[in-house]
Amino acid sequence: MLTLDCMDQVYCDGLLTDDAGSLLFMSVWGRDTAISQFLARLTLPDHPDGIGRFIATGDGERISVSIPNAKLLDKEQGRASRSLFGDLVQLFVFAESLRAPDRENRAAWVVYRDGESAVDIWPLMIETCHVPLLPQWRDVLVPEFQARGWITQLTGYRMGAIGVQLGDPELESCIEHLVQAGALRLSAEASV
Repeated sequence: MLTLDCMDQVYCDGLLTDDAGSLLFMSVWGRDTAISQFLARLTLPDHPDGIGRFIATGDGERISVSIPNAKLLDKEQGRASRSLFGDLVQLFVFAESLRAPDRENRAAWVVYRDGESAVDIWPLMIETCHVPLLPQWRDVLVPEFQARGWITQLTGYRMGAIGVQLGDPELESCIEHLVQAGALRLSAEASV
């Protein structure tokens, strides 16, 4: 687990930041009072005791994390049953953009834990894209979108995320070109 330089007795078992180091997701554990204090400090980044950035260290990792806008973070927590260590609370802090696709900007993320089987990005592409996508286009569009940088992957501490950013104005012309070139067919039988 990672320890946080800004908070004693709060331990992180999953952390994900974007390329700029901004917090996307974190899972932390601690006693009720430590988690409550951590939450309060996160929501007041401009206060002298607030948290606007921190460093998480442990397991050979040193991750610098910034919190550009605490109002755009969502929180969920649960209480673990009594253990050897007493009452423990698990807190998830995550960017609102991870909860649901951003339809206005046509962007979305799927978060996964290390060791999980391959993440299927296709349903997220269908949900996020403003152009209707046919099921038989999957094998052509996934690699094409990856090559164009519209599908990206982030790796964090014990977790990762795959994202789609389909707001590029070239998306429609890309699909149109693939249809005209015969790479995308309207019926599944025609592509066999």
